[in-house]
Amino acid sequence: ALDERLVKNLDVDVRILLTWHTDLTDMDLWVTEPSVEKCDYSHNRTTIGGRMSHDLTQGYGPEEYTVRRAMPGKYKIQVNYYGSNQVTLTGGTTIQATVITNWGRKNEKRKSITMRLENKQEVIDIGAIAFGE
Repeated sequence: ALDERLVKNLDVDVRILLTWHTDLTDMDLWVTEPSVEKCDYSHNRTTIGGRMSHDLTQGYGPEEYTVRRAMPGKYKIQVNYYGSNQVTLTGGTTIQATVITNWGRKNEKRKSITMRLENKQEVIDIGAIAFGE
């Protein structure tokens, strides 16, 4: 169970978390809102209230997008494998995106997506969610 004090303070319609498994790696979470405004590290506050966390360029994440009162419509989720200074024999980086709607509420829904990205500068469509439709 969640502490009720946290639920009140962090009540959001949409929450998306991105983590990855390699150090010294820069992954960027991008969310395009129904208004077609893109929320990312360089544009981290949107007109409808979307917020992107700080750009983490040297670790495992997380990067996080939230919107307290979501606009109805489709939210497109992408990841940009910006780059890595990780010395590795295993190749690419495994990412995990967790998409949560109605976070902290009784009708909360969550889905986790795990993918392997091989190429730096690669942009991957993780998926999309339809909120309030």
